[in-house]
Amino acid sequence: MSARISQAGSAARTERAVSGAVEQGARLRRIAAGLTIAGSGVIIFAGFLVTPWEGNSTTTASLRTLAAHPTQAQVAAVLLHFGYLLLVPAAFALVHLARRGARRLTYTGLVFSVLGAGLSGLLVTDFFNLALVQHLPLASAVRVSDAAKQYPLGALIGKPSALAAAVGLVLLAAAAWRARWVSWWPAAAILIGWVVAISGTTLVRAGVGSGLVLFGLAALGARVLRMSDREWEDGRPA
Repeated sequence: MSARISQAGSAARTERAVSGAVEQGARLRRIAAGLTIAGSGVIIFAGFLVTPWEGNSTTTASLRTLAAHPTQAQVAAVLLHFGYLLLVPAAFALVHLARRGARRLTYTGLVFSVLGAGLSGLLVTDFFNLALVQHLPLASAVRVSDAAKQYPLGALIGKPSALAAAVGLVLLAAAAWRARWVSWWPAAAILIGWVVAISGTTLVRAGVGSGLVLFGLAALGARVLRMSDREWEDGRPA
């Protein structure tokens, strides 16, 4: 009899230990997810603010701006590269968050987000253009830079990547709303922000647009950080 009681007590202690380990792991995953979602917005916002935006409407103006602000341009490219990269784990975190309430919308957003991951790799062209304008006459640098844009298959990488990244993030934010985790406005802020930021060639437009993206991502990240570990693991708001 005493042996059975001892075994039962041991089993109960083991169950509590396993349960505690699961909760601890859930907390770590939840905090990491929340910080990644919000952090991606912060770094992208910083990258847009650091970018030299003085007259980037033409290739000539863009190259002149790079030549005038080489260090600033490099820092901006690095910030945006890592900010865009963080959108990938942020996308998977949002998939986990909204998986029970809007499954189709969630996985559609994930596909677009993964396709948009190539956006980070495009930042290497800033270093290429900077080298051109620093080592060639301006007219030659403009000619080579424009020639690189003329390759037809290159069009399948640039704008489609930016569009996919934006659409994927908006869809995932909308999925979080459909799953009743957040209000509708983070998705709206991210949508408007991407449109303004991507189409802008001035610091004001870039700052306002990326600021709206940050606003939406910060709201999503804060919601993840505020929720309980049980909510994160279960996928349903309490």
